[in-house]
Amino acid sequence: MNTWASKSSFFLVICLGLLMGMRQEMQENYSAIEGLHQDIFSVSCAIPACHDGSFEPDFRTVQSSYWTLVYHPITKNNKAGDFKYRVIPFDTAQSVLYERITNCCFVNENDRMPFTVGIPLPQKHIDAISDWIMEGAPDPIGQIHEIPQEELSFQSLTWGIPDTEAPLNGYSQQKDQALLPATIIPANERVRLNVVLERGEETITQLDILEFRFSTKPKNFQQAIAKPGIVDSGVGYIDIETNEFPQHQPIYVQVHAQDGKEVVEYPQKGTYVYERTRWAFFIE
Repeated sequence: MNTWASKSSFFLVICLGLLMGMRQEMQENYSAIEGLHQDIFSVSCAIPACHDGSFEPDFRTVQSSYWTLVYHPITKNNKAGDFKYRVIPFDTAQSVLYERITNCCFVNENDRMPFTVGIPLPQKHIDAISDWIMEGAPDPIGQIHEIPQEELSFQSLTWGIPDTEAPLNGYSQQKDQALLPATIIPANERVRLNVVLERGEETITQLDILEFRFSTKPKNFQQAIAKPGIVDSGVGYIDIETNEFPQHQPIYVQVHAQDGKEVVEYPQKGTYVYERTRWAFFIE
């Protein structure tokens, strides 16, 4: 019995030693997303009212840390606009995460991260983050991801006079006790709607479908008037006759595009009412 107990104690000590060694190795293996989260992000960054889910990057978990860093678009850039993503695998120079923890003055003086009035992370932590990025910023199961395909988006709905460079200027006006920041258009005019088409650095010259939809209801385009648009060097446009639409009420515009399997519409269901009215016009 004593011999059995002695052997059990011996094996228990061995197992505990192995576990402690593994634990120490994990703690020292910073250059993996689990180690970075455990020893750096969760301790120095995921503090209340900061990167605890209050705003991104979200450092609450390993998964949220990874997916709000790697190839995730930035929300704040430097004055030169040098950066696009928070982390770009194999490239610390273009990863804003690395810039924020090494540059004292990214936008303002003493805005180095973590936000402790310019006090930097320990150098071993900075090196660990650098190593992880330069090793490809692998995810929790060790996979290295490629840059995702840029999505098509619409920007800057503007109005103009067809076949000229002259803009058609709109203004905000009070209508029915509601602020309507829609473009005011005279009746019996021919005008052009322009929308900028964006997909990263690509200049879009062709789409399978481009439609401009017109509705008197801001959230319902199922029975809208749909007209085909034209794509030309990154701009989609359509010429309309204002006498085709009812006067003295807002006409809401939705742009619909399809390119292969990609289908994009704007405004969408969750778009704020104020933004919907910016994509609208009012005929007087």
